[in-house]
Amino acid sequence: MAQRPATSSQRPAASSQRPAASGQQPAASDQRPATSSQRPATSGQRPAASSQRPAASGQQPATSDQRPATSDQRPAASSQRPATSRPQRTIPAGAGLLTGHFHEQTGYGTQRPQGSDDWLIIDTISGGGIFGTDFAVRTGDVILLRPGHAHAYRTDPAVGSWELVWAHVLMPDAWLDLVAWPEPVDGLLHLHLDGPAHDAVTTCLDEANDWTRSASMRRDRLALNAIERALLLLAQANPEEPGGRIDDRLRAAMDRALSDLACPLPIAAMAQAAGLSPSRFAHRFREQVGDSPGRWFERERTRRAAALLDATSRSVSEVAAEVGFSDPFYFSQRFRRWAGKSPRAWRQR
Repeated sequence: MAQRPATSSQRPAASSQRPAASGQQPAASDQRPATSSQRPATSGQRPAASSQRPAASGQQPATSDQRPATSDQRPAASSQRPATSRPQRTIPAGAGLLTGHFHEQTGYGTQRPQGSDDWLIIDTISGGGIFGTDFAVRTGDVILLRPGHAHAYRTDPAVGSWELVWAHVLMPDAWLDLVAWPEPVDGLLHLHLDGPAHDAVTTCLDEANDWTRSASMRRDRLALNAIERALLLLAQANPEEPGGRIDDRLRAAMDRALSDLACPLPIAAMAQAAGLSPSRFAHRFREQVGDSPGRWFERERTRRAAALLDATSRSVSEVAAEVGFSDPFYFSQRFRRWAGKSPRAWRQR
């Protein structure tokens, strides 16, 4: 009888090994079906196996937590779609710019029924082309094709040659007010320039073309800068520009007057610079500028004086002389009338 308990004591020892072996099976069971984690363990280690399953279960919610995170990213990706739906309004770094200067003969043409995602500027330097079915262009004509508008243009066979400089460009929002041009055909904007005004635009577009072909690290920005200058010059020639377009003859006279404020230009001399009689000049000036030549010129002089008072330490007398007033007292009177305060008070404000 004394030996049976001893034997009995060995059985629990053997039994203790079986749960150990059993302990490996649940481990294998954990790998076999994390899906059968609901099945209770059949050994004395159920709590242990159970304690691991919640841990495994704890990872599943973690995985579940990541899925909503992935779901959170989808709306973010969705929020970017509107930006890509109108790419002409953004300029990705190092992209969105293509330029060229062509000399083409009869037979040259381009057909893009879907157009492009950017704006296309085409400046006719010489010869002629045709857009669409019958919109003819000649020297001095500048065309803008809107994003998404069909491209269909060719050398005009009646002329036989076409020299053009062009640029595909994605425009920033800040440029869009510069391209409110007349639109004679849906999606096709048009301006015409003559002489030096057209030459200046062509020079800017050629400069942009040169930059895009250079090895400069800043070539894209420099090219865009040149294109923006071209658009600014074109905006000045736009008859639909807010405030209206100023006659080139009047502009030449105004530029001459502003070139040397210290020596005021008489109205008769301004009229002569414009190639008009004084009366005709004054009438056209008031019609286009909205004020008389004399009042406009005085306003420009006092504006310049205000800038000098702000940016320099020159005396009031020196500032007055620089903008063409020989009498500082009279200058102060005219300045007060324009600014509502004396030159000294303006500087101290």
